Amino acid sequence: MFQVTRLASVIALTGVAISAHATNGYFTHATSVKAQGMAGVATALAHDSLTAAVNPAAIGNLSAKQQLDLGVTYFKPERESRISGNNLGPAGSLDGLFDGNDTAGFWMPEEGFARQHSEQISYGIALYGNGGMNTDYANNPFAPLGASGDAGVNLEQLFVTGTVAYRLNDQHVLGLGVTWVRQQFEAKGIQPFAGMSQDGAAVSNKGTATSNGWGVKLGWQGEVLKERLTLVA
Repeated sequence: MFQVTRLASVIALTGVAISAHATNGYFTHATSVKAQGMAGVATALAHDSLTAAVNPAAIGNLSAKQQLDLGVTYFKPERESRISGNNLGPAGSLDGLFDGNDTAGFWMPEEGFARQHSEQISYGIALYGNGGMNTDYANNPFAPLGASGDAGVNLEQLFVTGTVAYRLNDQHVLGLGVTWVRQQFEAKGIQPFAGMSQDGAAVSNKGTATSNGWGVKLGWQGEVLKERLTLVA
């Protein structure tokens, strides 16, 4: 359990990302390679089976009666932090430019399957993840304060979404998606900040903490003007 009350400065230093154009912070802007190539557009389109992760109604509008989609993204963010004029430790001891790219690149796979069971019912499953925006500082910025080892944080998430879609008529499709998610988090090399936490012994270098959860998503796609206007919810 990672409980922190006043670690804003630590997060700013260990989690900063200067160039992360392929994500929204820790989170990818799309769940499939095809959607990423369209700047994240997915909610109103049905271009692959992984679209169900955004709008479960989408699989009811896929052009193929049965579709398998596989993909992988290689993500190489540039992460660094700059400290100047700090007021912790000996004056100037923390100042400097620190490279957080000790772990340089990340492979992010994805898989989706959808099948039209009948004229009205379609079903599918999608596996996808978030991650690749960790920081890993081999030159620990907090070493002058007594920190040891590499510094950084890492958050990874795996999603598995099962979906059923029902076609009301030629224009409207409803969808239901049930998602299971597994999340893991690790923080290391920030031992000097243990005193700022409600549970100082659990702040740093405790290995990987994991959690699981469930979620439900409802979706709708309605083609109001054929091939011109689609509304979604």
